[in-house]
Amino acid sequence: MVHLKFKYTLSSHNNRDNGYITIDGNEVHQIHNELEFYRSLGYADSFLDLGVLPEEFVWEEYRKDKGNKSPLCLQAKIIEFLLNNSLIFALHFSEQFGKCIGSCIDFSRHQKLKCTYCLLHPNQKEDSPYK
Repeated sequence: MVHLKFKYTLSSHNNRDNGYITIDGNEVHQIHNELEFYRSLGYADSFLDLGVLPEEFVWEEYRKDKGNKSPLCLQAKIIEFLLNNSLIFALHFSEQFGKCIGSCIDFSRHQKLKCTYCLLHPNQKEDSPYK
């Protein structure tokens, strides 16, 4: 499997610039709408009503031990976001990305129905947009 390591950095009170996504340390996309970015990771507006901040959602869902999804799932969601929002990603990383489709090795989570719609799942559902 080809591993692309994505990292995102968002604006803060110390950094008022737009957030950005990097691949192996190289910036490939500026995030102009942070809420749209978090929504692409699965965050819903109703979570804010429950007092769950976007980064808390990401921690609970993807990063903590025994989270609902693995860190690899987070990488897949960032790839999806970039495919929909970044011309630079499409032009410069599409060959590497193509090698990632269907290459997930996190088999412990493949029993979940939603995983079969993930672009990294090796046995994607027929109606998956990545088939």
